[in-house]
Amino acid sequence: GSNCVEINLNCGCPSRLVGNSCFGARLMMEPEKVREIVYEISKKCPNIPVTVKHRLGTDLSGAEYHDTKKFVTAAAAGGAKHFIVHARMAVLDQKFSCEQNRSIPPLLPEYAHKLAHDFPELSFALNGGLRSLDMCQQALAQNTIQSTMIGRAAWYQPCNILATADTRFYNESTNPSFSRRQVIQRYADYIDY
Repeated sequence: GSNCVEINLNCGCPSRLVGNSCFGARLMMEPEKVREIVYEISKKCPNIPVTVKHRLGTDLSGAEYHDTKKFVTAAAAGGAKHFIVHARMAVLDQKFSCEQNRSIPPLLPEYAHKLAHDFPELSFALNGGLRSLDMCQQALAQNTIQSTMIGRAAWYQPCNILATADTRFYNESTNPSFSRRQVIQRYADYIDY
């Protein structure tokens, strides 16, 4: 639609529902299929960028840097220009839970920085393990990746992260979010006494 700013193909979800189906992190095992999907979406929606969120690979497909680079090369050949790199592999064979997949495989943020260096025509966001704006700022200070993505930390600490991002990163004079007090006052209107 006219309000759509991008279409994101999520090739990183390690949910047990992925199983033997061909979606989520399972797509990491089929880079050529991802290239085809990105190409077809780009063809059908030529004015909307197609982005790809992915892991470094899987325990079934490999998660060495060359595996990740092969995946990005294929998706870029299909037309993707922006990649959100969840900088850890997805474990599919051992039936890890999503929570285990967010904590047990080691983070390798250097892969995202190396991808940004090796593919200067593309843009990369680092995702995984970022729990504060300070951590985002440190990652961005390396001048390779173009952005960062905070996941659950923003959900768990919205006032510490979301409420201050605009003034910190976008040079806004004030943050558009409500204070904790304002949130409680507005919520009180819905409380039954």
